[in-house]
Amino acid sequence: EGDSLLLFECKDIRINGEVIETHDYEKIIQEYREKLFKKTNKKKFKRIGITQLTGHMESVRKGKFKWISVRKDIPIYPVLVLSDYKYVKMGFNIISNDWYQSSIAELDINSENNKYLIVMSFITLFKYSKLFKEKGFQYFFDLYINSITQNNIILQNQSFDYFMSQYQYDMRDLKIKILDIFHSKVKHNEL
Repeated sequence: EGDSLLLFECKDIRINGEVIETHDYEKIIQEYREKLFKKTNKKKFKRIGITQLTGHMESVRKGKFKWISVRKDIPIYPVLVLSDYKYVKMGFNIISNDWYQSSIAELDINSENNKYLIVMSFITLFKYSKLFKEKGFQYFFDLYINSITQNNIILQNQSFDYFMSQYQYDMRDLKIKILDIFHSKVKHNEL
């Protein structure tokens, strides 16, 4: 987007219901960690979610990004899109950004141009697509980052989904998009 690079990673995860039922905060966070950051029970390291994003960031910073040619010092907005809005919880942005920062430090790619990790749901991406198209992702990402870096505990804990809820969207636009997708699938016998 203009003078920056937006990296999107989409994840369709499921958190084990038995873990959630324990109401054990540490177990629940560990489950998120296993699905979105690092698997601890694997002998071989495999990039997942956040570490996939930081791996791409490392490629950019070292001039080895294979998808497009970009400056090594370009501002990068890493975006983790979760398929289920229920997993985009208040306060999760702080936990996920701790993981993100530790991965950046581990890869030794610290840069003032590495922007804060944005975690959003697919429905937010879809719901506000018209606004994103009009003003650009970077506009809203910068507003959000500015909001959560204030010295206010409530603002610091807000999710991107919650932040975006202050903006209006037209359900008719959403309905038209859903119908277009449905009709396209029916036309191609993909349902």
